[in-house]
Amino acid sequence: VDPAWRGYESAQFETFVRPSEIDFGIQRRRRREEMEDDGGRCDDILLFLPTTGRRDGRRDGGDALSLLAEELNDYLLAALVATYTDRAMVLLEPPPATFTTSSSSKAEGGGIGPSWFDCPLDDVIAKHSKKDTPHLIKEEVVSDDDNNNSTITYRLPTGISRLVRHPQWLSRNCPVPCQSTYNFNKWNALGDKGVRRVTCQNDDNRKADVFAMNGADLREHFENELRDQMMSSRMTEEEARAFALRLGARAHEAETFGSVDSEDDVWEYVSALLARTGIGRLAPWMEREAKARIKSTGLPMNWPYVGIRVRDYDDMDEDEDELNIKLQQKKSGTAIPFIKYLRTWARGNRCGNVEAHPVYVVTDNPEAIMEEIDRLPKGPGGSYVMGGCHKLRFTLSDNAPEPKPRTKKRPLPSSDNGGGARKSNSCADLHRSMVGAVADLMILAKSDTFVAASFDPPPSPAAFPISSSSAKVDHPIYGDYVMGGSNIDNRNAMARLVRVFRTSVNDRPGRRDDGPVLVRDTRATEGRIRPGPPGL
Repeated sequence: VDPAWRGYESAQFETFVRPSEIDFGIQRRRRREEMEDDGGRCDDILLFLPTTGRRDGRRDGGDALSLLAEELNDYLLAALVATYTDRAMVLLEPPPATFTTSSSSKAEGGGIGPSWFDCPLDDVIAKHSKKDTPHLIKEEVVSDDDNNNSTITYRLPTGISRLVRHPQWLSRNCPVPCQSTYNFNKWNALGDKGVRRVTCQNDDNRKADVFAMNGADLREHFENELRDQMMSSRMTEEEARAFALRLGARAHEAETFGSVDSEDDVWEYVSALLARTGIGRLAPWMEREAKARIKSTGLPMNWPYVGIRVRDYDDMDEDEDELNIKLQQKKSGTAIPFIKYLRTWARGNRCGNVEAHPVYVVTDNPEAIMEEIDRLPKGPGGSYVMGGCHKLRFTLSDNAPEPKPRTKKRPLPSSDNGGGARKSNSCADLHRSMVGAVADLMILAKSDTFVAASFDPPPSPAAFPISSSSAKVDHPIYGDYVMGGSNIDNRNAMARLVRVFRTSVNDRPGRRDDGPVLVRDTRATEGRIRPGPPGL
């Protein structure tokens, strides 16, 4: 938990950012701006099309941690683009899938099982409280009898709102545009035709200029049109200041942003401003279940702990010699021995801790990680000793995918969580996995020290001049790069997402020499620490 937070306890589990680091005044400031608006706040809209539904089959059957990273990265990038272009960000919810039974496995029409976003999750609805009601979809069901009696029912959203609460400072309280002329299918079909921008008439008879984009559209638009423009050195002073203010900056912070020169520093500042808004605040049902899941891990809630994200793990030989480690890495591609993560954490930490350091590990291969942990010398009370002096107590996430065959020659996975997805078609299993993924992300994001393999950003699509939308390239660092997909199959998506939530604007008088952005202790076994734009 956040030791500096003195507010209500549930706030500790609502966001991936420590609550004491959130600026809760952003909504008040934006509301004042809306009161001064001439009625045109909904004239310019970024309509965020879902990549959660059936339009993109890659998400169906994927493991929960990869799905969560993809969804939240898409959402962060949409928020970044909307604020830069000064548009209200409105979510388009897909219609609910039709299921043969309420618990089921397959949506009607056959094929692969549902995604988590398609599942009705009747058990969650049955437990809903008044706090949940504003975030649920209200439906009126009229009976077939002569009396035409109606019943009010509620269901979960089918888009990103199932996972997070979309804030008013982003939506500006704007509805889905042009509802009399565009329905979900018509909006969704635009992307298939290569159309992204539409001018249509809103229901209040005002013209609306709408950019309709999903995650893939946003990435292409960002790389080709916006990335260079967002450099503060290429904006006028007034443009940079206005952009920062829309991201929640205070007046003096907006001035600071305008003076930032390097590309890395710009993205650091943008990430810190985004994180401070509390973006990604969980829907109330997810907050309750994530809280219960986190408490069930037994991780101490009032003691500093280390979070480690191990991806593409392949168990190594016992020899810890540095040369052997390098040879092992070369032999197995990108796999990194777990001892290297521990050494990365130990660097700079003093020996002789009396209490064992709690260490939480999220990995696709817990069995192999536990075998490597068991090679360490044993300490008192179930602890282990690393480097002759560091006492550690390990907790491994229980949300790993199905175990994979244990062989050195198996091909490396291309997704962030190892690709060993559970193949269960049960909505109950999908829900448990998603809650576990949310809990894992929150534990890693709020850890006192976070260690990952790398935070390297994905390559730009321009780096691969390939005409086929389905072409794949074997990239030496990022693995299989899938052209035309709504996300790159890169291995660092989750680590980069965690790092965004660990950034904060430096408004602490005693740390002015540390630069405009602070990043809670975050370490990489290799590669870059500064990952570039949030959401990629």
